[in-house]
Amino acid sequence: KYKQIRDDYNRLLYRRAGQLQTSKAASSAAKAVVDDMQDRLRKEIAEREAEAALYSARLYESERQMSDWYVERRMLEDHIAKLNEEV
Repeated sequence: KYKQIRDDYNRLLYRRAGQLQTSKAASSAAKAVVDDMQDRLRKEIAEREAEAALYSARLYESERQMSDWYVERRMLEDHIAKLNEEV
């Protein structure tokens, strides 16, 4: 849901910026500001996607470590149980 809202918002921003750029009444300074804003928006989107990828990688690594730890703990518990049965 969040991704859909974000995509809709970005689409509307680009549409409004495009309308200003194609408008005859807009000054060159306004068009330059819009171009700058669009560049910043693209950079921000790329930065957020990079952050999301980094957080996903960190989360995956953390979950993998927890899974490895759980499996190791379980194997040790089984080994201790077998040793207790032998004693």
